[in-house]
Amino acid sequence: MLISSNQKRSIVAILKTLLTLAFIGAGVIYVLSQRADFQALNMPSATAVFVVAAGYIVSVFFRSLYNAFTARRLGASLSITESFMLSAVVTASNYVLPMNAGAAFRAYYMQRVHAFPLGYFASATVVSFIITVLLMSSFAMVLLVLIYLDLGYFRLDLFIVLPVLAGTAGAGLLLRGDESQADNDEEQSLWGSFRSGYLDLVKDTRLVYVSLLLVIANFVVASAVWTVALRDYAPEIATTEAMLLSASQIVSGLITLTPGAAGFQELVGLYVGASFSATTVQLFAVLVWVRLVRVLTSLLVAAPCAIALRRKS
Repeated sequence: MLISSNQKRSIVAILKTLLTLAFIGAGVIYVLSQRADFQALNMPSATAVFVVAAGYIVSVFFRSLYNAFTARRLGASLSITESFMLSAVVTASNYVLPMNAGAAFRAYYMQRVHAFPLGYFASATVVSFIITVLLMSSFAMVLLVLIYLDLGYFRLDLFIVLPVLAGTAGAGLLLRGDESQADNDEEQSLWGSFRSGYLDLVKDTRLVYVSLLLVIANFVVASAVWTVALRDYAPEIATTEAMLLSASQIVSGLITLTPGAAGFQELVGLYVGASFSATTVQLFAVLVWVRLVRVLTSLLVAAPCAIALRRKS
C-alpha cells in the first residue's frame, strides 16, 4: 500500500515527538537517580547566566550575517537588520516547536517577501552545514591533540570519526559542477534552483572565506561561553576541554531530530565530556541550564522581532 506525503509527514512527526519524549524521560530518570548530587549543586551564577544569554544573541547575529550575505549573493535584498530579526524568530521557533518549524517559516518568509526560491534557501542551508562541520571537525582534531599533550588522555574514538566528517565536508566545498548543465536546469524546479544556488555559493571564493570567518568567530564566542558556564560548576575544567565541548555542541545542534536538537546535544555533550575532570552530574546540570537560558533568551529576543516582521510582511 502506497503512503501519501501527508502520511509520511505524520509518521515523521510522531517519531520525532516520541524521540523527544524519550530524551526528556531519560533525563528525568537520571536526575531522580542522582537527586542528592544534583541537590548539592549551587544555582548558576548571575555572571554565567548573563554570559550565556549574551553569547546566544551574538551567535544569532553571526548567523544573520551569513544569511544576509548568501541571500544577497543569490539576488534577494535582505538587510542585516531584517536578517537578524528573522534569525531570532527562526531560532526561537526551532527551540520550542516540533518539525523544525523555524526553518519552514524562514523558507516561507523569504519566498513570500523576497521571492526567494525554496531551492536557494536549501542550498544556503547546506553550504552553512558543510562549512560548520568542516571547521568544527578540524578544530576538534587539533584540540584532541592539545588535550593529550596537556592533560595526558586521548579520545581515539573521536579522532577516528572527525577526519571522515572533515573530508566529506571539504569535498562538498570543492564541487564546481558543469555550468552548461546548470544553465539547462529548470530554474523553477526545487532541484534546479538548489543546484544553481549551491554552485553559485561554493564558487564565490570571497563568500566562502567570509562564511569561514563567521563560523570561526562564532566558535570563539561559543568557546568563551562554555568555558565560563563549565567553570561555574567545575573550576578545574581546562580551556581546551571547554572548546572541544563547544565544537561538539555546534555540530550536534545541526541535527534537528528534536526541537532545537534537545536531548541529542546533551547526549553528545555527555559522551564528549566523559573524560573531562567535571563529574557527569556537573556536566549534565550545565548542559541543561545553558539550554534553559538560551530558550528563555530566544523567546525574549524573538517576541519584538516577530511583531516587526509581521508588519513588514
